[in-house]
Amino acid sequence: MLSTPVKNCLAIFTEMIKHTKFNAAKMYVAAKGGFSAATDVAEYLVKKGLPFRRAHEIVGKIVAYCLKNKKNWKI
Repeated sequence: MLSTPVKNCLAIFTEMIKHTKFNAAKMYVAAKGGFSAATDVAEYLVKKGLPFRRAHEIVGKIVAYCLKNKKNWKI
């Protein structure tokens, strides 16, 4: 059974989503050129035995390097 705050949030979200417009083309370009796979890479490193803090640090450095050097991250 859902609590009252959760029900209220769902009711508000339902009304909000009715009026939301998505630009699929822009979303596709943003996802393709961004770093949406960064979490997946960090998770992969953790599965290989690296502590999450270290995996997060490594992936963060890769993303920072790419941004600084105007590189794309294609996985």
